[in-house]
Amino acid sequence: FRRFATDLGLPDPIDTLPPRFCTMRESTRLIQLPGMKRPKLGEAFHWATGRQMSGAHDALNDVYGCRQVYRAIMRHREGVKS
Repeated sequence: FRRFATDLGLPDPIDTLPPRFCTMRESTRLIQLPGMKRPKLGEAFHWATGRQMSGAHDALNDVYGCRQVYRAIMRHREGVKS
């Protein structure tokens, strides 16, 4: 893909990607598990939604859970800014 972009005179696709965001690292301080343990996806999902996560380790369910955690982190950040 990079080669085709270069051939067409387009910017390197890698340079246009958004910065990486790790929901596990970003939620560690917010969830505050004992010993500042990094949360498993199910623990972070429970923090974000108040519900237990079902179907963990299924790719689509993991993506859904991660999205819910990401949105909760963003809502928390917006609340902090206010």
